[in-house]
Amino acid sequence: MSEKQSFIDVRLIPLAEKDNPDRAVLADLRRGLGEFPKIHPFMYRHIQFYLPRYAQHGWHQEAHYLTAALFAMHPYAMSDQEKDEEDQPKPWKNLGHHFAQIVRKEAQENRNVETIERRFIYLLAAHPNDLHFHLRQAISFLSSKDSEFKINWYRLLSDIQDWNDSDRRAKVQENWAKQFWRNQPTDNS
Repeated sequence: MSEKQSFIDVRLIPLAEKDNPDRAVLADLRRGLGEFPKIHPFMYRHIQFYLPRYAQHGWHQEAHYLTAALFAMHPYAMSDQEKDEEDQPKPWKNLGHHFAQIVRKEAQENRNVETIERRFIYLLAAHPNDLHFHLRQAISFLSSKDSEFKINWYRLLSDIQDWNDSDRRAKVQENWAKQFWRNQPTDNS
């Protein structure tokens, strides 16, 4: 298991379980979204111990804290059935895929989907310093449309980590765009 997977599986996923006795941890983590990229003091005690060695400072640390705060906002994780046979999450489930699902749903109900596309384009164009704002808006929007959609948190953490490097960010943007526009409804659907 990679360090990223361990962070998600060991620290975040247990917080979403119904029998978790300390649901207040999720509230503490959500507080972090209000001051990002500054790390809210309430978050340290819940996250710092679980950070991988490579994420003790800088952008990688921010990516883990941001992922934790977003997870607390929408703690629906992929089930074991949604992972492939190697116990890895399906790599194609990224935010482009999730936005495409909402567009399909809205199109079936004959609703205008242009604003969803525009929102997605703003997310794709986000500067690393503004990514937290756009991701918070995206997760909030997606959960308002489908309260039980399941984010591939492993993929999102990787994508956030890559967002600070222009070459890797371009690849993430391309992958999100592919999943968004390839899954659009056609006139025949």
